[in-house]
Formats: sequence, structure tokens, C-alpha cells
Amino acid sequence: MSTQQLLDRVRELRDAGRTPKEIARALKMPPSEVAPLIRSLAAAAGRTREDALIGCWISPGWSSSVQAPERPDWPRSGPPERTGHSGLVTVLVARDRGGSTAGVCFYLVDTWCLGLKDAAGPQPVDRRRLGGFIQQIFSAWRPCPVCCCWSL
Repeated sequence: MSTQQLLDRVRELRDAGRTPKEIARALKMPPSEVAPLIRSLAAAAGRTREDALIGCWISPGWSSSVQAPERPDWPRSGPPERTGHSGLVTVLVARDRGGSTAGVCFYLVDTWCLGLKDAAGPQPVDRRRLGGFIQQIFSAWRPCPVCCCWSL
């Protein structure tokens, strides 16, 4: 197989959402030889697509200090957290990274004055475990549309 044919096959498998190990198995090559091919394709292509949104979650009490217009698609605030409302809201956004992986980002937003205070991610999370992860960590959180979070 020529180098160009090999790159085309790697691109095809990657576009189908295959992981590097799965690509190596399909091509009957060691992963250490496939990884540089995947990196070179990614570098040449750049980021050409937006990862599909899986969901967005926001901490309870998020709107208790926000002067925002009423929107029927935005969740209303529940009671502030037991520790008292400090104007800090945490947002989790999960996007489909292809294959069996989701990219999860966390944002800490100061609704009183400063806007975005901190961000982390994207952290890779197995899609099969995403629901349990969200339920375990954020059981009191409310799902919300992403436009709600970007308005804070």
C-alpha cells in the first residue's frame, strides 16, 4: 500500500470515529506507527467541524442573582445551594468527540460582576459513562440550553 493510500485509509477510519488503536488493528499495524499518521492528518486538516453538542448543565440557584429576560426554554432557578448563594455558577458542557468519546468542559461564572472566572477541559469521557458521571457529580443540576449559559 502506498503512503497516500495508507493516509487515505487512516482518514477514512478516523472520519468514521475509530480510535487510534482500532485504526491500528484494522490496518494490522502497531499503534506507534499509526499515531504519527493520525497526528499529521489532524495537523493538515485543522479543526474543520464543530463537535455536536450532547448537553449543557447548570448549577441550581443560577438565576437568583441574574437580571435576565424571561425565556421559556431556560430553566428557572431552584433554591440556592445550602451554603448560600455567592454569585458563582458552575456550567458543564459535553460535546461529541466522535467514536465513543465525549469532551466535557467546566466553567465557573461569577454572575455578580466578573463573568468567566475559570474554565477546565475538554476532558475526555467515555460516552457510555457520561450519564452516570453527570448523575453522580451533578445530581442537583438542571439541564439547560447552551445559549442560557453564554448569556451569564
